[in-house]
Amino acid sequence: MKPKVTRFSSALPPNIQTLIITPSVIKAGISVQSDILRIARRWKLSKFYKSLLSNSDPCYIELGQLAMLKGTVSSANVDLATLVGVVQQCRFVKHNSLSFADWSMITLSNDHQIYAAQFSHAYLEIWSTLLREHSVGMPVEKAVKRQLVSLMSGKKIVACGVLADQPPMVSVPVGDTTKQLKKKLQ
Repeated sequence: MKPKVTRFSSALPPNIQTLIITPSVIKAGISVQSDILRIARRWKLSKFYKSLLSNSDPCYIELGQLAMLKGTVSSANVDLATLVGVVQQCRFVKHNSLSFADWSMITLSNDHQIYAAQFSHAYLEIWSTLLREHSVGMPVEKAVKRQLVSLMSGKKIVACGVLADQPPMVSVPVGDTTKQLKKKLQ
């Protein structure tokens, strides 16, 4: 199915405005905050624009930051081709002639539409893959057997390992005696 791309010159259609400003609709991408700010400013969505600037309850996910949180990349400032390569382990080819083309045309060529669809699909695949990965640098809230963990002392990693299966009872020496601690059921 061929994607349909439309240009709006006089007013932002209400259904698209609702999609953009609804906080429960998460927008994911690279530099997505600046893109949403530009849309909010262009279409005079002043209340939404102010809420974006306050960053109190973001309705977007920067995929570079998510990839860094998941330990996939060391810096959040990565481009789409890098994320596709690292996360999806395949190559994403950007066509320079399309990257710098006039995207404000009323009718976009088939190549433009396919290029836009490939970007959207790449973002979706990266998002889907990263959501399944464990976060790195976060406290372990619920132990998962064989989960990779690091023990930190200050800002330094002092030990790395894998969570093992926990015995139902642990003996802990306390002074001259030994106490039996039961594992809490979650």
